[in-house]
Amino acid sequence: MAAVFTPFVYWAQRKDKLSLKVDLRDVSDPNVQLDEYSLTFRAYGHGAKGQHEYGFQMDFLKQVDPEKSMYRTTPQGVEFMLVKQDKQWWDRLVEQEKRPSFLKVDFDKWRDEGDSESEAEEEKARRLEEYRQESLQKFEEAMKE
Repeated sequence: MAAVFTPFVYWAQRKDKLSLKVDLRDVSDPNVQLDEYSLTFRAYGHGAKGQHEYGFQMDFLKQVDPEKSMYRTTPQGVEFMLVKQDKQWWDRLVEQEKRPSFLKVDFDKWRDEGDSESEAEEEKARRLEEYRQESLQKFEEAMKE
């Protein structure tokens, strides 16, 4: 049986959402299972160990809203936008106190509790929400066929 490797996952947060980026290029066959308490990911792609199957499972510190959350696959990886249920800053992403070695801070997106949202960030959030709505509409149309 072939080994399943763990990809690097970069994360950042805002008061109302979490951003995750799975560092895995040319992803195929993604299998994502998201509920209020956890995320399980498995896919084939090109990561730090080359072209292999990669996967991870994480239990969140607090609850997310899987119905409002989304993910998308890009040539550079898989991006998640997870909506927090409690709309509060979290001390950490995962339930366990010791950070998993594959989990890294995404400093490009990181904001602290005291930081204000810039207009560019608000525009990016608006575009992401539009994309989420378009994707959902396309999915619903495809399901009708």
